[in-house]
Amino acid sequence: MKICIITPVANEESYISLHCDNLLKFKTNIMNFHKIEQLNFIFILDNFNKDRTDIILKEYEKIDNSFKTLFYENSNGLSSCYIYGYEYAINNDFDYIVEMDCGESHPTVNLYEVFHALLVEKNDIVFHSRFTSEGKYEGSFFREMVSRFGTYLSNFYLNLDLTDATSGFQAFNAKVIKDLNFKLFKSSGGFFQTELKYFTTLRLNDKLHSDYLDGVNKLHSYYNYSRLFGKDAKKYKFKELPLKYKLTTTNFKYKWLIQSLKYLYLIKHSIVYK
Repeated sequence: MKICIITPVANEESYISLHCDNLLKFKTNIMNFHKIEQLNFIFILDNFNKDRTDIILKEYEKIDNSFKTLFYENSNGLSSCYIYGYEYAINNDFDYIVEMDCGESHPTVNLYEVFHALLVEKNDIVFHSRFTSEGKYEGSFFREMVSRFGTYLSNFYLNLDLTDATSGFQAFNAKVIKDLNFKLFKSSGGFFQTELKYFTTLRLNDKLHSDYLDGVNKLHSYYNYSRLFGKDAKKYKFKELPLKYKLTTTNFKYKWLIQSLKYLYLIKHSIVYK
């Protein structure tokens, strides 16, 4: 069994050492409880990084071969780094893929719950939510309201049923996403999380959008999932875990709100960029 944790990073010099130390502790403990053949911590950097984050990560690669740093030369922003990480995991035959942020806004201690949900309870899709009764959001009230409104809008417009549609702490059995054509994803920035949630939870509803499948023409229509995947239809299990989230950065651009509305429309109506 091969598992990887992917984390796009840039300018995380203040937090990266603590995060990596916590990952090492987690690895020592988790390998004693599960039959994991390989566990990798994969960090994706690009030209947006201007500090010593890459240098620090290279030092951790020397300490433990579980760490791997990828540099995405053709990056055009955060979402492309996420996609680069997922494609790397799929191309290297990882069985489970966990996505999380650096800086302990996504606490590494929560990984124990994630691995239990995946490996013991056999869930195929695991999302963290800041807005369940046991979840918590510590940070800007404005940012919290933006996330809550984004969840409401995504649920309403995309017919989702999630308590948190914008959280980036999530995990998948690789079979859920291995046939998605990430190159056709329409969003940029943090909205990638919502788009990925949309196209993976469609599978729970026994539907899958044809535009996002490798080898399927862009028909702009919905296919019955069982027609495409036969016996595997409706076998995926889903779980939502509470997240006590602490905002570690206040960087926010108002244009992201406008972009998110555009991406909702594009996703819903299957308009592919030219």
